[in-house]
Amino acid sequence: MKISVKVLSRYCAGTPSEPKALRKLLDDLGLEVKRLDGQGADALLTLELLANRGDHHCYAGVAREVAARTKTALAFPEAPALPVGAPAVPLRIESDKCLLYTATPLRVTGGLKKSLGKDAEELLGAAGLLTGNAAIDVTNLVNLEIGQPSHAFDAKKIQGGITVRLSKAGEKGWLLFTPEPRELPVGTLVIADEVKVLAIAGVIGCEDSKITDDTTEIVLESAAFDPVTVRLGGRALQTFTDASARFERGSDPTLAAVAAGRIAHLLAQAGVAEVTGPLGVVGDWQDPKRVVSVRQSELSAFLGRNFGEAEIVERLTAYGFEHRGELCFQVPPYRLWDVESEEDLFEEVARSVGFNDLPEGLPPVGLGARPSRAEVLLGVAENVLVSAGFYEVYTDGFYSRAIPSLLGQSEGSPLWAHVETVNSLDNSFSLLKNNCLAQALQAVADNLNFKSQDVRLYEWTRTFHPDAKAANGVCTERDVLYGVCAGKERPESWDGGRTADVFFLKGMLEELKKALDLPLELGDPDPEYALTSLLHPHRSLSLRIGGKNVGIVGEVAPQVLQAFGIKFAKACYFELSRDALLAEPAGSPTFHMPPVMPDIDRMLNFAVPLGISVREIAPLLQAAAPAWLSRISVADVFAGNETAKRAVAFKLLFNATEARTHEQLNEACASMVKSVVDTLGARGVEQR
Repeated sequence: MKISVKVLSRYCAGTPSEPKALRKLLDDLGLEVKRLDGQGADALLTLELLANRGDHHCYAGVAREVAARTKTALAFPEAPALPVGAPAVPLRIESDKCLLYTATPLRVTGGLKKSLGKDAEELLGAAGLLTGNAAIDVTNLVNLEIGQPSHAFDAKKIQGGITVRLSKAGEKGWLLFTPEPRELPVGTLVIADEVKVLAIAGVIGCEDSKITDDTTEIVLESAAFDPVTVRLGGRALQTFTDASARFERGSDPTLAAVAAGRIAHLLAQAGVAEVTGPLGVVGDWQDPKRVVSVRQSELSAFLGRNFGEAEIVERLTAYGFEHRGELCFQVPPYRLWDVESEEDLFEEVARSVGFNDLPEGLPPVGLGARPSRAEVLLGVAENVLVSAGFYEVYTDGFYSRAIPSLLGQSEGSPLWAHVETVNSLDNSFSLLKNNCLAQALQAVADNLNFKSQDVRLYEWTRTFHPDAKAANGVCTERDVLYGVCAGKERPESWDGGRTADVFFLKGMLEELKKALDLPLELGDPDPEYALTSLLHPHRSLSLRIGGKNVGIVGEVAPQVLQAFGIKFAKACYFELSRDALLAEPAGSPTFHMPPVMPDIDRMLNFAVPLGISVREIAPLLQAAAPAWLSRISVADVFAGNETAKRAVAFKLLFNATEARTHEQLNEACASMVKSVVDTLGARGVEQR
């Protein structure tokens, strides 16, 4: 809604003359100013209005907010009451969706191509609604002034009486500004005469009942309709007007007669038209006189400061809430659609004070609970992923029926069966997902299309698998962590960077295993696992815990990548069940106290002909060794170019659980050498 600073000041003397000051005030009142154009009194402000405040869609409503805050008087426009009597045109209401309907007969006396005056032109010009036809301009003017839409019919185009009813099957209406009549949805609230539709109630008039510059007799409609019915009618016809914006937020039925009086007064004042009969009124709407009480203690606790009874009364009556004794307030008709409870009045008091002027404070917080083991472990897992350059993503729990085909699945395949939706409005949400690979590859493809070549993504999600025996009778659910990567393992460097391949994911899983102390093992691909056939047969591994398959890691098969439009990149994928991540720890290695004395090592060197294997010597050394020999290993092998023998060095490690003398060590080594030479000496083995 666009308003003028100059016009608003007519309705409230407390309106700030400086546009920026007014903007700040309106923003604080909850009337967000989206744009400020111009300077001084000629400035225009574009407001973003709340969806539940129909009373704000006019100068009177905005002025009421300003007046309540600035504690200044309101000056509403003059609207003499019209006498009520038998309507000149028969009126009938056939639907309870029409709350009240009025019709006023007018006769054009001075032609419709007349001005309503300078003030009216300023107001309409600021809103961009000045047409030059007085009958049209006056209805727009009064809607902007007090928030009551109205409509003028050419009386000579009305056949018989006026009926407010629901549209019938096959019925057509020729909406204003459209080239031809169109069929109306059944059940649309319409204004009709005996042969045609005159208007869509609360939305728009029709071409075959509109006034023109030559109109001489007018029937002025001013009414109140059910907000939901108006909203549905406008949406069904894809037609949105200032009138529908006001009505669908809830109008004030008492303003119907006020608007008729205001319009008649303006037309008579401008010498355009005069009233020729009484105001016809039909409808059984009665003000419910809703009363809402306020508890002083609750209000003070809610807003964080003490409010006296007199202050509460003063602030609420400034907004039009009538004080009915103690702290009970009657809701005015223009607020019946959004004020129902005590908390609604709390908000009124808060706006009156100003949200920026209320005390600030944090809500009381008790001691928090320690994170569970699962929360701690999953947090550790995320740290490993993020440190490896992965970003978390979120995908839908649904995908389209095309996914199984893209994955190369057919009836009977592991991933063919899905839980299906029967009322999906979008084909992209037809199936509950039974795997994560499809959405992972779609994410890779989307990134590649946007020239983001290095992709590392992970997600905590859930898959759904049809199972009539499940507790819910539909499916079992599996919580999964999955990750996908493509491109470089790390940002580009001087050496070109290493590709994020299966070995990269394997290393990341090893880090995960270490961080969580998981008994995770990698093994050959399991053909029974649903995703095995979609990964490269020689570049994939199964993930196991306690012999049970809990996930998979590998490079995605080329034909699957091509199905998702990934032609010039490789993608690697892993998934691991959430339960596996929460498995019991593998167990830390047992700690043994180191010996007081260090172990002793000796070297034995042999010249070994080329025809004799080193494996023949080690057992001979072990057989002749004492019990306190811990280990035998080959320390070095040297083969020269001009000799038929090799020099082989064996390292012997003796434990020091007891003190050993040099003589004991020398004796043990001599015994071991003798064992080798006695057995293999004839074949050329000798000590060096």
